[in-house]
Amino acid sequence: MPIVLSGWKTRKTSIGVVVIVLLAAVTALTFGTYGFFTLPSGPSSTSASNRTGLSTVLPRTLVRYSGLSLLRTNGMQIVDQYGNIVVLRGVDLTGYEYVPPTLSVYPHHSSDYATIASWGFNVVRLPISWENLEPRPGQYNDSYLQNLVDHDIEWAKEYGVYIVLDMHQVCWSSHFEFCNGSYSAGVPRWAVSSYPNNDAGEDAFLQDFFSGLGPNGTIPSASNPSMLTRFFAVWRHVASRYANETAIAAYDLLNEPPSTTPLSFYRNATEAVRAIDQHHICLWETDGPIEVPNVIYSPHYPQDSLTSYNATSLKVGVRQIVDFSRKWDVPVFIGEWGMQADSPGVVQYIQDGLSLFDSYSISSAWWDYASGDFTMDLFYGNGSARQILVQNLVRPFISELTSSITQTSTFTLSNGSITYSQMLNSTGPSQIQVSIPTGYSIANIHTSSAFPVRSQSTPDGRTLLLTFPSAASTVTVEYTSRPS
Repeated sequence: MPIVLSGWKTRKTSIGVVVIVLLAAVTALTFGTYGFFTLPSGPSSTSASNRTGLSTVLPRTLVRYSGLSLLRTNGMQIVDQYGNIVVLRGVDLTGYEYVPPTLSVYPHHSSDYATIASWGFNVVRLPISWENLEPRPGQYNDSYLQNLVDHDIEWAKEYGVYIVLDMHQVCWSSHFEFCNGSYSAGVPRWAVSSYPNNDAGEDAFLQDFFSGLGPNGTIPSASNPSMLTRFFAVWRHVASRYANETAIAAYDLLNEPPSTTPLSFYRNATEAVRAIDQHHICLWETDGPIEVPNVIYSPHYPQDSLTSYNATSLKVGVRQIVDFSRKWDVPVFIGEWGMQADSPGVVQYIQDGLSLFDSYSISSAWWDYASGDFTMDLFYGNGSARQILVQNLVRPFISELTSSITQTSTFTLSNGSITYSQMLNSTGPSQIQVSIPTGYSIANIHTSSAFPVRSQSTPDGRTLLLTFPSAASTVTVEYTSRPS
């Protein structure tokens, strides 16, 4: 499917009201320094007395720091180096995976990251390709990383956005043009040029690749490493460049591999990365079993269609994803989700999808941040936003928190008015950070509790911090969204 990138994007949102209702059972609050907040200087469980004379317990507070942090997994959660739970929400920013990269005509810009951050998003899944990394056998193209990927990393750091590096494939190689024309990409042509440019040729390549044969199905040897060995070596090369890069959230080892891919592939790819880089998370696009530390389960498209919405299909799909996450005790990052803008039920699909993601604190990225005729692109070819997508995708969400929560949410859009309700349940003292898109402002905050919920927002209105007291507490936050 043709995917064309654009530079600076503008958008307009309808006037509306967003309501967040937060319900928590927590046991206290105090404040030290959080820039604009007063919070304890560190986590504490020290008893204290409030003005009513009742004893409380100080909550574990979000640890603040400048810049981005190396992330890791902790059971079903993604956490930063200080233990804050992180929820990633964002987009796939395409172009670098194709051959040659489409960026020569439609480059990524700093303004793309400014727009992504202004929407409140905190992650970009950035597709790259083996084909661009190793254009000739054993010769790596570092200029590809230096002139393209490194710029994105710098822009991401500037705007506080993480990057998931995705080793992408579309129809497996540009050699297999029958499948997707000039938008086929993935494995270098030199490794597959002997296979027929048709379904049978693609199937033969996949069989040979996962069977450990050399390029073009040759017998592997010391002087002719297998395609798998070469693929793992490419990942070691990438990891050597970014091992200490805090803007990198994770490595997505291979985009959409066959369902029959052996688990040994994921283990060996992860071992190749960790021979160089012991810090970064690896993403496995498999249903498991996942028994390797610091790995995220990363499925795509929880629904059964990109062109029509079936609520049952989406709910069942998300539930299956959550069941796998619980079974293997790993976090979830849905690396691609979306539906074509002209599909029946697309608005309800986005609303229900985000509500389900919120309810399970699932991280996700919409496919894709691009401009063109493909109606899952967030922009038309002229650079204007596809409002039916953007207006529903862009809304406040919880980006950091100190303890596990359960939440339910609803989202309605009627006659230009947005109403968003989110209910959270916490089992202990906690803090929650809400990421607020540009264009939204906090209209009202209501709280009712023996120990009122404390709230503060940044001067720019982009972040709201809520600290919950003891006993069941309810806080309602009302936002208004105006055209920008």
